[in-house]
Amino acid sequence: MADIIIKNTKNNKIPNWVKRSLNPASPMTKDNETVKLISYDNKVAPTIVRIGTRGKGKFLKLTSEQAIKRANKNNTFLEFNTNKQAENFAKTFSNIIPSTYKGKPRRTSK
Repeated sequence: MADIIIKNTKNNKIPNWVKRSLNPASPMTKDNETVKLISYDNKVAPTIVRIGTRGKGKFLKLTSEQAIKRANKNNTFLEFNTNKQAENFAKTFSNIIPSTYKGKPRRTSK
């Protein structure tokens, strides 16, 4: 999976939630989560988003409906050729997210 180029096909950009998830220096929630994903219509979107300014942001957990609406509005989804590919990505993405930073657990945020 690490060999996949993770970009949104509408704007050819890597969504911020992907960058944040894969950056071991970025914070996690108090439940040690950085992202949770859902799949829909050949797409993947996060149900945990970070809002606010750098360093002072907070995590917000969205319902599936809210996550889909937000992802479609902001083009922050990833699109795949099939629903099965999207489902597999959503289920396995957490396996490549680093859980430590410089040998210590990632810091938590509110």
